[in-house]
Amino acid sequence: MSHETHSPEAIAALLKAAVANHRAGETKEAAAQYNDLLARAPDHPEALYLSGYLAYQGGALDEALVKLERSLALRPGHMPTLEALGATASKAGKFERAAECFAVVVQHQQDATTYYRFGYALFRLGRYDEALDAFRKTLALSPQHGDALYMLATISRIQGKLAQAEPLYERAIAIQPNNTYALDEYGGVLYELDKIAAADPIIRRAIAAAPQRANPYTNLGRLYQTDRARAEEALALHDKAISLAPDYGEAHNNRGVTLYTLDRLDESIASFRRAIALKPEMPESHTNLGHILMMNGNLAEGWTEYGWRSLCKDAPSKPRPFTQPRWQGEDLGDGKLLVWGEQGIGDEVLYGSMAADLAERGVNLVWECDPRLAEMVQRSYPAVTVVGRTTPPHPLTADENILAQISTTDLGQYLRASLAAFSKRHGYLRADAARTAGYRARLLQGGGKRRVIGISWNSKNPDFSALKSSQLKDWASLWQAAGPSTQFVDLQYGDTAAERAAALVDLAHLDDLDLYNDIDGVAALIGACDLVITVSNSTAHLAGATDIPMYVMVPGGTARLWYWGAGESGSPWYPKAKVFKQQSVHDWSAMIARIARQLAGPS
Repeated sequence: MSHETHSPEAIAALLKAAVANHRAGETKEAAAQYNDLLARAPDHPEALYLSGYLAYQGGALDEALVKLERSLALRPGHMPTLEALGATASKAGKFERAAECFAVVVQHQQDATTYYRFGYALFRLGRYDEALDAFRKTLALSPQHGDALYMLATISRIQGKLAQAEPLYERAIAIQPNNTYALDEYGGVLYELDKIAAADPIIRRAIAAAPQRANPYTNLGRLYQTDRARAEEALALHDKAISLAPDYGEAHNNRGVTLYTLDRLDESIASFRRAIALKPEMPESHTNLGHILMMNGNLAEGWTEYGWRSLCKDAPSKPRPFTQPRWQGEDLGDGKLLVWGEQGIGDEVLYGSMAADLAERGVNLVWECDPRLAEMVQRSYPAVTVVGRTTPPHPLTADENILAQISTTDLGQYLRASLAAFSKRHGYLRADAARTAGYRARLLQGGGKRRVIGISWNSKNPDFSALKSSQLKDWASLWQAAGPSTQFVDLQYGDTAAERAAALVDLAHLDDLDLYNDIDGVAALIGACDLVITVSNSTAHLAGATDIPMYVMVPGGTARLWYWGAGESGSPWYPKAKVFKQQSVHDWSAMIARIARQLAGPS
């Protein structure tokens, strides 16, 4: 190669020709000319920058990164090179480097595109608060920047600020009406906010915008997968998603939920197992599988799978902050075991029966429970140290003699590994005998009444209240079936005055008893009853735990909790419970008619 080809004039001419081809879209010619120039002048910073930028445009990201990094080293602080390097690093998934580049660029040029790119890199690094600031600055410079609005909405959704995310998604799709990701996620937010009717058309728009994307189909199915009336429709949507993306774990999980709603339990189990095989770390699939395995009597495996529940996004409670090692079923000798309740108060009562087993065996327990249960647990087990749950925990939970800790629910894998392992005891909690006697006397005073039946018709479960709750007016056939010698008493917490006034029944209500906060008083009132008739709620558990005969009305589908069993054979937890299963969604009449037939006859 002659000396003339290396002259500054020759290099400049070659660069000019390459740039002209680059601008004209003649990328092959431009790339060849840049490379020719770099063969003659390997450290030409402008040629490295432009050749690297061309490589970025063509998707040759590794080549682009090498050339841009070299150019920047030769020309530190060069803004166009920093910007190109940041864009390339982001596209290559090197978000740390991208953020470093854009952090410098935004100090020198405040434009919407750069702030947006900076925000996106920060978002991908999980630095959400910094990303939010960058996206807000993007919008300050470009108020109609749909991508920035979408990212603000996405971060709000990830942070659980759904009410804040909703209007942001709405603004984003007003600007970008065919942004299928924004539409799909917006529909998901509306679903989480229980705005099912509004979510449906939004997700259908996502499907129309990108009919080959699997996610919107399973998200649409999710709207209806727990609704028995539309579960078949939901199943078809999940199947469509799986046909488009056979390895989509979330779709298999949603399919399992839908099959559970349809009482197709074996198929449901298979779907959850497939979801776990595809996405082993998805806690929802493990938890769902555990629930159904235990319902089917496979307790040993079921408890293990159900152990994932606290990792679920919508877990009703999180593990307590205790530092002692988790109990593995070992003998602690003279040491103490800390047991603690979780989830709702009904769950605490149910699983607390296993802690009672340990207390009766002489295990030295410290038992942390809902403060409303503490008095009754202490009465029932005087030798146990009982403390109410507080934040931070009670000092007695840090006793140096406590050698291990475990939730009462997790005791199941050690104490209830099979149906044969269930305690033969009838009840484990003792209500206040004096209060019980006083309530009984009040309810039967005036003569003519010989039987007391306590009733509870509503559940406050945040996920399944609508499915688990009946209306008091639906119970009318029970009043006549029970006969005039029966005194009904209200066990339903909450404001029930209007329902009671319209019920046309002699339903006693004790104004001096707080049915929500005074759980010891509720247990005493239940103890005054000959029978409790209730939906699946905390009343059912208190009746079972205090050994009062009970008719419990459980819904079908996903609102049916595993411990009531798959049929109407009763529950191993509560020997005096008779289970009535709903046959059709929201249809309480057939179930109540069966109960009425049970009540009819001599009272």
